[in-house]
Amino acid sequence: MGENICESKHGKPEKLLELRSDGFEFNPNPLLRVLEKVGERPVAIYSINGPAGTGKSFLLNYFLRYLITNGKDDWMSTNLEEKFSWRGGSGRNTKGMLIWSEPFILKRKSDEKEVGVILIDTQGSFDQEATMKDNAIVFALSTLISSVLIFNTKANGRDIGEDKLQFLQFFAGYARLTDEKNENEPFQKLIFLLRDFDIIDYEYGYYDDFNTATAGKNFKKEMLNPRKEQPEQVQIVHSKILSNFRSVGCYLMPHPGKELTRKDNPSGMDADFKEHLKLFTESILNTENIVSKKIGRAELDGRHLMRFAKMWANKFNNSKLPEVASLFDSTVNIHNAMSKRLAMEHFNVKMDDYMKEMPRGMNQYQFDERFNLALKSAIEILRSLKPMGDKNVVDDLMEELMNDIKSQHKWFFMANEHNAKFLQLEERYSEKVALIEKSLDNNRKRLAELSAKNNYFSWEEKERIASQMEEYKKQMEELLKNVKMESGQKNKKISDLEKEIQQIRTRKDKRES
Repeated sequence: MGENICESKHGKPEKLLELRSDGFEFNPNPLLRVLEKVGERPVAIYSINGPAGTGKSFLLNYFLRYLITNGKDDWMSTNLEEKFSWRGGSGRNTKGMLIWSEPFILKRKSDEKEVGVILIDTQGSFDQEATMKDNAIVFALSTLISSVLIFNTKANGRDIGEDKLQFLQFFAGYARLTDEKNENEPFQKLIFLLRDFDIIDYEYGYYDDFNTATAGKNFKKEMLNPRKEQPEQVQIVHSKILSNFRSVGCYLMPHPGKELTRKDNPSGMDADFKEHLKLFTESILNTENIVSKKIGRAELDGRHLMRFAKMWANKFNNSKLPEVASLFDSTVNIHNAMSKRLAMEHFNVKMDDYMKEMPRGMNQYQFDERFNLALKSAIEILRSLKPMGDKNVVDDLMEELMNDIKSQHKWFFMANEHNAKFLQLEERYSEKVALIEKSLDNNRKRLAELSAKNNYFSWEEKERIASQMEEYKKQMEELLKNVKMESGQKNKKISDLEKEIQQIRTRKDKRES
């Protein structure tokens, strides 16, 4: 289909990374724009990587069909234009990285939260045009950005192919740092999508540590988990890959059919392939299985991930693959600062809740008790987010959080005292307002009694009552300044009194008429 980029009301592919003969250019702006649209929602990023000509863009187009149609029953047959450019055969189509310009907002089933789903396509690896540097750059960025990384490749006999696994050595450098400084796996979910799988020992479908498509046999455990009979270097490669992801799985796919691979004809898909393309897409994008982006244990929303995107742009801005140590340290700094901020926000919410529970204010003992409970809760939140770095880094972060919270003690106690005093004042003012209202009512009753008795009011009587009500109005105006009430309500209250006073002064009895 050529290199054309098709635009539609649902978005378009935009260049995120461009590879050139003299280097590369990472442009974070398309990613930042999409993340801005995601906003405060959690974000899930699905990236497809792997050898050239294995159908990555083709697969993403079916992801698009599913997302654009909200997964309705006939989503595969929906007549949508292809969005990511693709072609059959073994040649490269995408050159660099493309990101879809619009997020897809799904409601996560587990907690009913809206999540922004973003799709990323990458240049094919292992072809004659790509250098190892090109491959490393594309793989490093897609791995750092993604919450789910799909490694799309053709099966190599009974296994994935050690040459392809060795290519994933980018993880090894990152792993060395995480092994030394942190107990967390730096990345989230890796899925090996194995096309053209034809070994009869295993059924097509998904395999991981907890799922198997073949009774009594598990392809993932048998082919990816390191085994003693393997050469030591192979065991190391397998161990590094598994230790860098919280979840690793494999999906075995049949051959798509010659009509598809040779003639770019999507209608030529073999029935088995079409069925598993449907199953794979629906399982990975199902609202029960959405994997949101996390750093450590902290779930990122669109705003949080923008900070990381800007850091990545800074690290990848000079046509050189950045040092893994530099990337890791920057990630640690941003993640830990974000985790501390989330813990601090949690503390503030807890203190606000305590103060709402006791609006009349707390004594010193009550306040200190609740302050320490909120402090303990904030520390637990920070620990649950799994700060990154070695023990000294984590200890320093904990100390910073405690110092920041303790510095808020005086402010919160003053706010507590202010709330108590304000409530007491408001109650006193409310009592005074009620007394004035009672006096006004007495005057109104006096007028009603005089009217019922002889329907006559002397000028002196009217002026005495009006002057008294004028004095009450002034008192009311002063008191209303300190009472919680909408300004419009206050103004109406005074305005109504002024009209009532005027009516008293201008009222005529029958004799005057």
